[in-house]
Amino acid sequence: MPVLVADEDLVGVEALAPEGFEIVRYQGRSIPAALCQVADAVYVRSTVRLDLTQFSSTLRFIGTATIGTEHLPLEALRARGVCVASAPGCNALAVTDYVLATIARWVQVRQRGFDGLCLGLIGYGQIGRRLAARAQALGCLVLVSDPPAAAHARCPQDQPWEQVLSQANVLSVHVPLTTTGPWPTLGLLSPAGLAPMRSGGLVINAARGRLFTAETVIQRPDLDWALDVFPEEPLISESLLAAVWQVSPHIAGHSFAGKWRGTQHIAEAHRQSLGQPPTGLPVKGGSHRAHADWADILACCPLQPEDQQLRAALQGITDPVTRAEAFDRCRRAYVLREESIQDLAIAL
Repeated sequence: MPVLVADEDLVGVEALAPEGFEIVRYQGRSIPAALCQVADAVYVRSTVRLDLTQFSSTLRFIGTATIGTEHLPLEALRARGVCVASAPGCNALAVTDYVLATIARWVQVRQRGFDGLCLGLIGYGQIGRRLAARAQALGCLVLVSDPPAAAHARCPQDQPWEQVLSQANVLSVHVPLTTTGPWPTLGLLSPAGLAPMRSGGLVINAARGRLFTAETVIQRPDLDWALDVFPEEPLISESLLAAVWQVSPHIAGHSFAGKWRGTQHIAEAHRQSLGQPPTGLPVKGGSHRAHADWADILACCPLQPEDQQLRAALQGITDPVTRAEAFDRCRRAYVLREESIQDLAIAL
């Protein structure tokens, strides 16, 4: 019987995977060599570290239940004839909940009002479009900068980076990690890049950790930083942790429905590659609400407990390996949350 090796934190694998596979789960950021040797298919998350030399020639499919694929050696996989599938948009709604809940908490803690909020969005993909629509419905002024999308006529409201940052009091970044091309995003949030942003604002990064460096955060103490991803993840230095207003252990997209969609995307692609029909199962755990206000969103995605738990878990730990393990324990312990509204309720 062929073997499907799947990350233990993926939901719905048994219900959604193709028929005829023995399903074996793995834990952590790497797949044990013994499982690599017998794997015909692999379902992973963004945390995986793949060593293709450990896999046998039986490997035919890799699915990542994530929006991006930069954590996979795509060229090497394709050279070996391995079918690769990802899950664009699977957790987009959950991430918008995280961003909006962060804004709501920031307004409360900093004793601001919701009036006058200007949200600057860098990136207008699956998440950016949903976030823009939801923030505008909640009364925010939304400014968007996405030169690659604008170049392909997918972002008609694109504005220059400097113009967005100079007006925004909240900045949220939703771009992939790229190192080549005309718009590389590695180190995008640099001190020079953030220079147009006024003091007293909020910067949210739930996209990719290497969009910024710890030095950037430390050099801009006049900004409140809300970080769900980190440059050296799963390691967070004590100096970075001390400089960040809100931290969470890479759980921005961790709703139950988002996790289900992620597995469903790659399982359907896997089924198609084998000539099997789709399951036809509906998304499990999705919301039935058509509307959500700030209080509803914050109730669905409370972030203060995650901040406190992560800080407490890392307190007093100086050994990098032990510190990284503590981060991963917090991430695994996160209880998958409900989404605040239906995805279909958003006009894109």
